[in-house]
Amino acid sequence: DSGALAVLHDEVADCKQRLLASLRREELARRKVSALRDDGSAALARCQRQQSYTRNTDAASRAQQAHQYVFVRGIEKSGTSWIKMLVDLHDEVYMAPYELQSYLVFSLLTSKPWLGALPPYRKVVLDVHDELVHRIMQRMLQLNPSARVVGEKSPKPVAPYLRGARYIYVVRDGRDVLVSMFYHQLRLGGFDNWCVGRDAFVPATHRRHYEQHGDDYFERVAPHALLSDEECVRQVARHWAATVRDDLETIARIDDEMRAESGGGGGSRGSGGGGGSRG
Repeated sequence: DSGALAVLHDEVADCKQRLLASLRREELARRKVSALRDDGSAALARCQRQQSYTRNTDAASRAQQAHQYVFVRGIEKSGTSWIKMLVDLHDEVYMAPYELQSYLVFSLLTSKPWLGALPPYRKVVLDVHDELVHRIMQRMLQLNPSARVVGEKSPKPVAPYLRGARYIYVVRDGRDVLVSMFYHQLRLGGFDNWCVGRDAFVPATHRRHYEQHGDDYFERVAPHALLSDEECVRQVARHWAATVRDDLETIARIDDEMRAESGGGGGSRGSGGGGGSRG
């Protein structure tokens, strides 16, 4: 009847109004979400720009501070200790009494099969290495306020190197290095062993002769015994040659990066050297 139809018409109209109101609320909510998303993206972009600026500023500050650092590098028995003592004579320089050996940390963490050997993580290890060295050197400056420059020597490769720092690289004739290693072993009784697969670089009989007769035994009586283990001598010589070659390549890479930066270019951090292509 007409009364029932009127009620039904009113209910349909009311439902339509509620539906339209719900759609309007949904559209308003969608716009708010979109606005929030846009605001969030803008805020994230600003944050990323700020972080990038902060990182670049920190890197520039670190590089400037690193000019206060000096490192002596070179393979074992090349004269790094002697050079360190000469540098330490300067009134405004303080050289650490002990070796830092940060290379050992980097080498261990980036060796296979460890995670740091993989390219995505190697850079993280490199950043940690840089931070470690930087903080130690800054602490040295704090503890030695009269020093304008602080440094240390470690008979290790140049890489990884700290961007902006000064390096003194010592190269000694490989034959002299071998002889020095021989006497080093004699005097310290096998403290270090550069010959893989041997109990020691110097046989025990040689050490007994040294203890009984001193240096003269090998210089005057038995010079042929000085480097008598040919296999071991060749192994150490190959190690010397490979290390010096890698160091000279790293130094050449540093020179290229410095020239590129002075000409407006820039290096990229990698696995070879430091600062730019480092490692």
